[in-house]
Amino acid sequence: MEEQLLNRLKATRDDQRAYVKYVVALTKAGKLDRRLVVAVERYALRRNAQYPFPFFERALKYEAAKRRVVLPTVRNFASTRPSAPTAGSPLP
Repeated sequence: MEEQLLNRLKATRDDQRAYVKYVVALTKAGKLDRRLVVAVERYALRRNAQYPFPFFERALKYEAAKRRVVLPTVRNFASTRPSAPTAGSPLP
């Protein structure tokens, strides 16, 4: 299921891949129904076949909330990389 979601939703960034892994883990734990995840995936593909991931994220968050499952946003899965120094800051 994870490979199918990654490929069909075109999840290319690390945070998107981590989000899909989290959704699959919730599905395996029984908190989300597999049929719901597949239905939302199909909905997202119908909405925008070129880049369906944002539609998947929003629709799944909405449907999961109706079932009392709290899903974080993809932003919560973003890595915390050190940022480059800005132009005005001195280098150590």
